[in-house]
Amino acid sequence: MTATTPADSAGAGTVTSTSRPTAKRAYLHHVDLIRATTFSLVIFVHCLTATTDEWDSVPVNSTTLLLHFTRNMFFALSGFVLMYQNFERVDFRSVDFWRRRMKLVIFPFVIWSFVYWAVEDMWAHGRTGDIPGSLGEFWDLLKWGLSGFHMYFLFVMLQVYLLFPLVLWLVRRTRGRHLALLAVSAAVQWACFAVITHWQPPASIAGVWWHYYATFVPYQFFVFAGAVTAVHLDDIRLWLQGKGWWLFSALAVTGLFALGNFWWRVWGDDQRAIDASAAFQPTLFPFLVAAVACLYAIGQHWADHHRRSTPVSTAW
Repeated sequence: MTATTPADSAGAGTVTSTSRPTAKRAYLHHVDLIRATTFSLVIFVHCLTATTDEWDSVPVNSTTLLLHFTRNMFFALSGFVLMYQNFERVDFRSVDFWRRRMKLVIFPFVIWSFVYWAVEDMWAHGRTGDIPGSLGEFWDLLKWGLSGFHMYFLFVMLQVYLLFPLVLWLVRRTRGRHLALLAVSAAVQWACFAVITHWQPPASIAGVWWHYYATFVPYQFFVFAGAVTAVHLDDIRLWLQGKGWWLFSALAVTGLFALGNFWWRVWGDDQRAIDASAAFQPTLFPFLVAAVACLYAIGQHWADHHRRSTPVSTAW
């Protein structure tokens, strides 16, 4: 996961350029807490599902349903730090950006995909000798990030880097109309969730369609939300002051709404728990937005009021 996170960009706070040096930007301490918290919750949810009945347990899937927000937090944070580094750069060039950023993901993605494939699909089934002649199988897995259960995340991050110049262009072009940009993006996001959940694709495209989770589209709103937040950093910091109860009330209401729909799907519609807790339910979308906003607000509050009194840990 290390290559997929914005640790190397947000924490450093330094903007680099291949053409000429640029100013050093402020260190964003609240990003440290957001990143560490998100990492911890991802580790927790994987430990939970690996040691319990992740298929049929309602309590386990109630928990994982809410913790789906962590993947969206990562994409929001990626959009945030990339925009924080590049929005004011007059010398931004897509080719330079791709050359710097893509290599941080593509090499780990290919190498670890091969390792997972060689161990899990070949060696574990006594097919090690078939590896040279079975690279077509490896390619079928690699092209969708399927060699390991989390390789899809690296695959989506490659798409984030590939499309970031377009995101940057849109955010710059809509300066002064960023609320409208986010409204359109949110509408697209909700519609995408609705289609994923309720539309049954014809057999002719079903084999491709089910890879939707490994594409940029189901996460685009959070990338844009993070990017816009980076542009309006100071304004959002001021707006968040005194909004804690409003934010956490929204978190509680949207969380109960998402859980209520999950429980109805399990007990009222006889869906299997793991299916009912899918990450792309339209009824989950408001909670995802609220959870990402609350974690960002917590990080900002900590940085403003408690960072200097927090003991320094080397764990991260």
